Amino acid sequence: MSLPATYTTTAPATAPKQSTYSIAAAMTDPTSTDREAWNSRAKSYDTEPYMRKINTQIIEALTSRLEWIGGGLNGGGGHDGGEKDGCRLLDYACGTGKITMALRPYLTSAKGLDISTSMIDVYNQNMDALRSSPSSSFPDGDDKIDNNNDTRTATTNTTFHASATLGDFVAEVASGPSESDPEWTDFDVAAIGLGFHHFENPELCLTRLAQRVKKATGVVLIIDWLPHAPHDDHNHDHGHSHDHGHKKKDEWEAMQKTIKHHGFDRQTMQRMFEDAGLVDFDFVVLGEPFVLLPQ
Repeated sequence: MSLPATYTTTAPATAPKQSTYSIAAAMTDPTSTDREAWNSRAKSYDTEPYMRKINTQIIEALTSRLEWIGGGLNGGGGHDGGEKDGCRLLDYACGTGKITMALRPYLTSAKGLDISTSMIDVYNQNMDALRSSPSSSFPDGDDKIDNNNDTRTATTNTTFHASATLGDFVAEVASGPSESDPEWTDFDVAAIGLGFHHFENPELCLTRLAQRVKKATGVVLIIDWLPHAPHDDHNHDHGHSHDHGHKKKDEWEAMQKTIKHHGFDRQTMQRMFEDAGLVDFDFVVLGEPFVLLPQ
């Protein structure tokens, strides 16, 4: 399946306002189901050929638009300048770390949050591998960034550190590191890479991310799908066949249950960002669609 993707960025207002969302009660806990699905995928997630391709596309999309993103990623400039000596990233719904690894040459540090303990384990393993193999963007993969030969302005990463821990900004009662912890606030950039459509309440998550970035110069960045039709689990064409076995089919059906939204258009995203107290909104459609599964 091939889907067009988009990503959006905004800088927070000096005094973020309260959003206007409402929270509905539910009889079941969707987070538990989502956690189980992501735990089961963690070890194989980056080995799938289609995910390796998407990872490469994300690297290109982000590193070719550093000035547009801002937040200090381009060594200064962007949204109100940012910090000239590097950038701190909050990678929310971090998974195995694709956003952190894509932006690593331009970061001083990164913190990841996820609801899946297995994804967090892989994230931390990937960061350990990066420290021992600094020229690789994705450990043991084909997706390489040669930081020594990169002509873009990049941070000197000899002391770069990244780690992930459990956290949930979508639940009615947030869990994870406290805002009072200086290591978990005043980020230059907060990013979500292809996780936004899995959130039951994306508005709530945006509001909480806005509270974690620097006032006036911080940036919130989201990469996700444009609107598309829901998939028919019993009649789909995703290159999925009986040759893949029942395990693959079960995994796919479990992942389908984690999808809460089928993409976002510019108007919807701008409304959510503004309700979270974010300003200077922009929206870019990526040129090459992501292929979610092999054709």
